Amino acid sequence: MVLQAFAFYLLFSTNNYHNAQWSIATNDIVGSIYEVRHDITSYAGLKEQSLQLAKEIERLHKLHKSSYASVENKYVKIQDTVFQQLYRTLEAKVINSTTGKQNNYLTLNKGAKDGITADMGLIGPQGLVGKVVEVSENYSTAMSVLHQKFTATVQSKRSGHKGFLNWNSNNKRTASVEDVARHAPVLVGDTFITRGSGGTFPEGALVGIVSKVGTEEGSSYHDIEITLSTDHDALEYVFVVMDLNRMERLELEQKTEESHASDSN
Repeated sequence: MVLQAFAFYLLFSTNNYHNAQWSIATNDIVGSIYEVRHDITSYAGLKEQSLQLAKEIERLHKLHKSSYASVENKYVKIQDTVFQQLYRTLEAKVINSTTGKQNNYLTLNKGAKDGITADMGLIGPQGLVGKVVEVSENYSTAMSVLHQKFTATVQSKRSGHKGFLNWNSNNKRTASVEDVARHAPVLVGDTFITRGSGGTFPEGALVGIVSKVGTEEGSSYHDIEITLSTDHDALEYVFVVMDLNRMERLELEQKTEESHASDSN
């Protein structure tokens, strides 16, 4: 064995051709090892990259104009419009979810200690996701768009006509938009977005694209099917929408009901 090793040493050290071939072979082996190592480290870094991407999208959501309302009547305008923030978004990880049931839910890794309460909306990187229904100290559960009781006020981005989102197809990629008047112009390819009137969702969040339009005889409304913008099977991170004026609005509405409970028509 020693003599054989010495013979190989002489062969590769004194013969230029064999020495060159040995160098090529070893470089290929080392290069392959480095490539495998790079692939492994790149894969291991995907989680961190996804988190960074989620935080960046959260930052952009905070800067979007739909999270602000004009307060020009409170401030003097100097060469620009002054805005007051209406919404704040909090990034949360989806740690469990369902998509194949009649009523589907998501579980998030953020809860009451993070400021989350019931009825807060959820927006994903691709658009509308659902709304929070239950909260514990460290976790929260949310009703998905893929739930028979979920509804949201939506509107056509092109025409502005309003309707209600309803999931009744049992298809995790489609839903219906109801109560859109028959005279409203609705075409395949039109985009529906959130209206933002209830405070749960900001105005302008993507909901879906019209895939079918029809009208039953005698009906005053369109039959509209949309392809949902969010792929719920691929959700990893969502943004919890916090309405900063929610308590003020709820207190005013409650006061109004109590003050005028005895009013008659």
